[in-house]
This record gives sequence, structure tokens and C-alpha cells, in this order.
Amino acid sequence: VTETRLNWSQQLMVMLYEELSEDPMGHVRAILNYVGLEEDPERMRCLDKSSTGRVKGKQRDHDPFTVQEKILMSSAIDDVKFAARLRGVQLPDYVSTLDLNMTKTATQIT
Repeated sequence: VTETRLNWSQQLMVMLYEELSEDPMGHVRAILNYVGLEEDPERMRCLDKSSTGRVKGKQRDHDPFTVQEKILMSSAIDDVKFAARLRGVQLPDYVSTLDLNMTKTATQIT
């Protein structure tokens, strides 16, 4: 679905996670503008409040993804990168950050 959407959409807004995390408020405003929606001041205040400071919730030291899930994510990333490249957009190499750990056997994947 993602590859089809990227290939056939007339308009495309590319936003990298790294850029979004540097300026979440500015990028949310850009998204709202792009899709033609007005800002809701109360929601923007809530977003501003929740996008700074420490992350709440239990912090986990383990990797929550299985090898099979990582393979699926890697495939989806490849699809998006290919479709973006067709539009002249170069994306970072996110696959290397997945730590696929492909030493597991095929029986552990299924």
C-alpha cells in the first residue's frame, strides 16, 4: 500500500523522524498546513507540553521486536526508499538501525 501510495500520489510531503524530533511543533504546523487544516490552539498546547521533557512510562532494555517483525520492517523501509527515490527523494539508511541479528535459524523466524 505504501509503495503504491508513494508511486501514484500527486503530492508528497517527506518528513524525516530526525527533523520531526528536532522541531515537533513546527513540523506539526507544516503537516496541518499541507493537508489544509487549521491549528487547534488547545491541542497545540497539549502537544507542546508533551513533546518536551522525559519520556513517561516504563523504559525497557530489551528489544520488543522479533526477527520476523524486523524483516517485515526492513522490507517496508526498502519499498518506501525505492518509491521515494523514483521521486528524487533520498532517504537515510534506517535498515542498519534495526539490528536484524540474522544469526537466528529459520525455525526461530516462523
